Amino acid sequence: MILPGKMWAALLAAVLLAPLAAEGANALSELRGLRTRESRIPVYSKDRLQLLLYGEECFQKGRLLEMTSPVLDIIRPDADIDTIDTGKNTRIYPLGAPFADVLKFWSGHLFSDGVVVTGKADIDQEHKIAAGGGPVFFRSPLLDLNGVGFDADYGKKTIFVRKDVQIVLRTAASDPFKIVKNGKMPEKYEFLRGTSDNMQIDMTRRVITLTGRVRVLEDRGTIDCERMLIILPPEKGRKKKGQDDDFGIKGVSQVICEGRVRIERTGGTEPQRAFCERMVYDLDKGLLRMTGTVAVLPVMVQGKNLLQGRRIDIYRNDERMQILQDCKLVYFQKDSESGKMQPVQATSDRMDFDNRKNFGVLTGNVRVIEPRFALQCRRMDIRLAETAAPDKKQKAAVSDITGIPEFAPGGKKELKNMHCYGDVRLIRPAAAGEVPETATAHEAEMTYPEQVITMSGNRPVIAKGKDSISGDKLVIDLQSQSLVAEPRSHIVFSSDAGKSAPVAGKKTAGVQKTEVFADRADLKYGQNLLIFIGNVKVVDPRMTLDCRRMDIYLKDAAPSVGKAKKKIPADASLASIAGPDGRKVLDKIVCIGDVKAREPRMKMDCDKLTLVFRPAADPAKSAPGMFQSHGTELTYIYSDGNVVLENIPEKKTASAEKTSKNAVAGMPSFSSNGAMHMTADRGVVDLVRNITEFHGNVKVREEQGQLDCQDLYLYAKNVEPAKGKKTPEHSQAGLDDLDDDPFAKVDAKQVPQVITLGEGKELDRVVALKDVLLVRKLAAGGEQRASGQKAEYFVSRRLVELTGDAPNYAQVSDVNPQNNGRSRKITVFLDREAVAFDGRVQMEFDAKKGTPGVDL
Repeated sequence: MILPGKMWAALLAAVLLAPLAAEGANALSELRGLRTRESRIPVYSKDRLQLLLYGEECFQKGRLLEMTSPVLDIIRPDADIDTIDTGKNTRIYPLGAPFADVLKFWSGHLFSDGVVVTGKADIDQEHKIAAGGGPVFFRSPLLDLNGVGFDADYGKKTIFVRKDVQIVLRTAASDPFKIVKNGKMPEKYEFLRGTSDNMQIDMTRRVITLTGRVRVLEDRGTIDCERMLIILPPEKGRKKKGQDDDFGIKGVSQVICEGRVRIERTGGTEPQRAFCERMVYDLDKGLLRMTGTVAVLPVMVQGKNLLQGRRIDIYRNDERMQILQDCKLVYFQKDSESGKMQPVQATSDRMDFDNRKNFGVLTGNVRVIEPRFALQCRRMDIRLAETAAPDKKQKAAVSDITGIPEFAPGGKKELKNMHCYGDVRLIRPAAAGEVPETATAHEAEMTYPEQVITMSGNRPVIAKGKDSISGDKLVIDLQSQSLVAEPRSHIVFSSDAGKSAPVAGKKTAGVQKTEVFADRADLKYGQNLLIFIGNVKVVDPRMTLDCRRMDIYLKDAAPSVGKAKKKIPADASLASIAGPDGRKVLDKIVCIGDVKAREPRMKMDCDKLTLVFRPAADPAKSAPGMFQSHGTELTYIYSDGNVVLENIPEKKTASAEKTSKNAVAGMPSFSSNGAMHMTADRGVVDLVRNITEFHGNVKVREEQGQLDCQDLYLYAKNVEPAKGKKTPEHSQAGLDDLDDDPFAKVDAKQVPQVITLGEGKELDRVVALKDVLLVRKLAAGGEQRASGQKAEYFVSRRLVELTGDAPNYAQVSDVNPQNNGRSRKITVFLDREAVAFDGRVQMEFDAKKGTPGVDL
């Protein structure tokens, strides 16, 4: 039988070339110059058909076999030889073809682990290598490749593509062989595209290496790097190293990217990017690890949010993330007050995030900085909250090769709260020239978006300069600008003249510290109201004050306008500590319930005490005092309900004089040498008009006598200091030092020409109204009694005038008959003990004293 020429050529190639794989190079020289067409050449390894070469034309040239339009089939170890196609009819699908075309090809190519097609190839069977310089095409169930030029070593099971590499890599879920075997189509055709300068497939090491301008693209992102290693899983059933003859790709175990790695992904809530020097993605463990150098740390960016550290581990299956060393998180949160996005920056030694549980932990040297405060601690727990319903489809599509999850996969998230533990320190920044606030505690929790900070443990304290607020728990509401300290609230604030610019001709006073204790302090700076409730106690070198409740009203300081406005000096006062950024000044203080005020020379009790302030005429020169910040001055003092005043006798010494000048404004002391007790229904000190008033059942008792009336007025006046004489310093301008009893009977030389009340003020006159009764002891013995509807004491003239109308005439009586009588007007001259009567009222005869009446 005569065979067709083509069949003879194929038969000749099969007979002559098949043994070459076993016989070696000695036989090749005998076939030199042999040319065949449609050749089919099997290649064996350890008695197993490993490769099947097919070429339209073959030419033996020395040791090389030149093949035209070769097709190289990598035969599966378990392939049925009877099903193997000759390769002549092999038509590969285009790169990136629809999955239906891919599935159709491999359904008819089940014997092959891969196919190499090129225009021309040189095969060295002795060394088991093949090479070609033209376009090359490689197709396998999971990896498709186009390139230019190749070098294959089928002994070592390597293929090197020289340039212009393009690949399509399918995930294991889209493996055509599995689909043909179980008949189940995947929910989604999952694959990625890649390009590189060159590529090597090493099936011994089971590594695919892309080098030089590597780019991998998938439907949700890209990867760029200088080198990418795709690690293939080991073949199941492999006994030991060196026995695996399989050339198949059964999925991807790891992806390693090196050199200027840049990852971008889309399709989430916001585009996300990652940068690092090396990335390892272990698909089996679901672990993605990014590393870098000290100079170039790996970083993830989503929108404006940023996350970086020496090492970033992402556990995709559990939706967890871990960052180690030099960790930094920048998270933009919407400010509830302004509505603008504000950055929150956190750093620590380690960060752990659990997206499923919406939970994160920062440990070791934790630092958090945001526009309103800076915070540090040893550990911080962060909880997130969903702001939008998760997208289940998006959440399920996580089997891609890039493996980078979003900061908040499947839904938009925001900070819910932060809980800090261990050596918590919170710092609130200050404007230029201001003193920053610092808060310390064992624990602190901040809730978002409520913007509430709760500090507890180790007696939390907020300090600003020399001022501080403490309590067993502090609750700071940044949104409403309020602070609550409870229980056992304790506030310390100080006035330091050294903080302000020195005033010409004046000495600067030292620090004056004031302490406020209460069961609860509710400082509502946003409402300009500070509230102290329960066992309120104010302690100050100048005085102490006890009450059941104290309310301090503030108001916003007027802004400076132009150069004419004086700038208020920066100081740490009760009106500014822990308060908002805008400056506050005192407006009014109200003390309620069992009010007890004590200073070195005076005690005062009442049901309610009110102090009213106003802006100082010259804020730069205003001196701070108790309850008083720079830029304000005390104007009114109101005491209501069961007013009781008592002075504390003190000898006239230099120390006593200094103490008296530190008395609280408006607390009169009628005698510095004897005890005084005064009661009234209410009282008013007007520091603007220089008037002190007491009303309702006014009673004054002291060693020298007594005064009863319904209304009592003390008038002061402003005076210039004597030329060349230094005016004594005092705490606050006001009626704070009535040195002598104006109604006491003393020697004329001892009656002062001027009764000083403080710097630039002196007592001018005293007026008592309604049901006036004056009783005073006389130097010669006995007492003098005077009454009327009005009694007026003129300090500079040293006389008292009593007046009254019928039937309630003014009257006076004492042991001296000449000083007894009644009239519409009676004048008592204190310096010479004389009494003058005016009017036409006839004095009646006093039978007991034997004194005849005198017609005035």
